[in-house]
Amino acid sequence: MHLMTKLLSGSCAVAVTTAMLAVPAFAQDSGAQLEEVVVTAQRTSENAQSVPIAVATISGAQAAKLGVTDPQVIAQAVPGLTYARSAASAVPFIRGVGTPSSTTGNEPSVATFIDDVYVNNGAASFFQFNNVEQIEVLKGPQGTLFGRNATGGVIHVHTRNPTQQPTMDVTATAANYKTFGAQFYGSTGLTDTVSVN
Repeated sequence: MHLMTKLLSGSCAVAVTTAMLAVPAFAQDSGAQLEEVVVTAQRTSENAQSVPIAVATISGAQAAKLGVTDPQVIAQAVPGLTYARSAASAVPFIRGVGTPSSTTGNEPSVATFIDDVYVNNGAASFFQFNNVEQIEVLKGPQGTLFGRNATGGVIHVHTRNPTQQPTMDVTATAANYKTFGAQFYGSTGLTDTVSVN
């Protein structure tokens, strides 16, 4: 009995010592901070933590790392989003809400926006991009701010603005079945007040 008590107290002391050693590791890194995520889920720029909406955000850097080059690939990075295809039209669903029919004139229940411009046709929702600034996926009904066709939610793609500073991005890819691809993005200033990308 006495030996068992010593073993238990010894193991507790080791556990306490281990826990005490682990605590200062977090305290030493006082410079670590979470990066602020600014979203436009309520049609104005605000901190994502202040928005009372379920919103998933993918930054341009994250999109490049994940290989997000079209809306269909966004579904691999956002839980609750499925992005199917029916003939030549997109059929997005958020949390199981969407429009399974993609006939002409039938707009999807998950709205797609590119730089605040509504894409009203499912066939036009298939596009490729290489200039993503940020992608926001708003989950749940968003009709108050985004209109009647946002019953399931909103997929909002923000693209990069042109810059005066010359910028260039070149990407080359290789995939299965001898599939190769290349993308180019460039931006520069034309005059002191005009820039293009």
